[in-house]
Amino acid sequence: MSIDVSDVVINIGKVPQTNWLKDAIIPFVSVFLGAILAHNFNINRDNAKKLEELCAKMNVLCNKSDFLLGNLMSYNEFLVEKIEAKFNENVIEAVQNPIFLPDISFFNVNIENYSFLSTYNSRFLYLIEQLNQQLQLLLSCAQTYKRIIENNAIKIDSGNLQEQDIQNTIGALKTLRNSLEPTIEFAYVLNCQLNKCCSKYFNFLYLENFQDINFIKESYSKYMSQIDEVKTVKDLNNSFEKFWIYPLNFPSVIALKWRKIKFIYRFFSSYFLLDRTFKHKKAKK
Repeated sequence: MSIDVSDVVINIGKVPQTNWLKDAIIPFVSVFLGAILAHNFNINRDNAKKLEELCAKMNVLCNKSDFLLGNLMSYNEFLVEKIEAKFNENVIEAVQNPIFLPDISFFNVNIENYSFLSTYNSRFLYLIEQLNQQLQLLLSCAQTYKRIIENNAIKIDSGNLQEQDIQNTIGALKTLRNSLEPTIEFAYVLNCQLNKCCSKYFNFLYLENFQDINFIKESYSKYMSQIDEVKTVKDLNNSFEKFWIYPLNFPSVIALKWRKIKFIYRFFSSYFLLDRTFKHKKAKK
């Protein structure tokens, strides 16, 4: 079989040339970018879902904290204080005045469910643990006082109430008071710091008064007017200020970088006496 060389040369000339930009590079880049965008979309979607879950947990915790503080303040003002006042009016009535237990069952805050709070401030878990312990102590003191009151009522009916019984009742009431005050302080600090946490990390629209503690302070102004000056409250609030992690949203990052730039500028201005130089030149003019 003979091969026509002229035909071979003509056919080679007719072979289409490959356009690498159009046929190879652009499709490859498109597929690569598409994969990256899809990957980032999935990551952002997962992050948004996680953030939504955290916001829901924060909302539940803030509501529990608000209700707890208000409940403790009501327990103090409308029950314990009135019982204390009654001892100055009529001791026999006071030692058998019925008392109910503080309702703390709704504040079933498991630290494991709120471990994410440590990514914002490591003091949260410590404070919640301390508050849980203090609430159990308060409940125990209230139960003890209630048993004493019930026994006093039986003894009064049988005419066997002794002076020692009255003194034991007064002592139990003081113990109840001593457990109630730090419980209110822990609950108040938690409420304040949750308010700050919501403002720093969860207030994406930068709304004013995202959550406000002042309505509680106004409602119980008699007891709450000086609470910010109590040593325990001041120490706890000060400890929180040292452990806030800077919020990682875009405006905050820009603000932080801008402050760093201004700090560096002030440092160089001070080191090279630039401020004095500019002031001296302006004075000459």
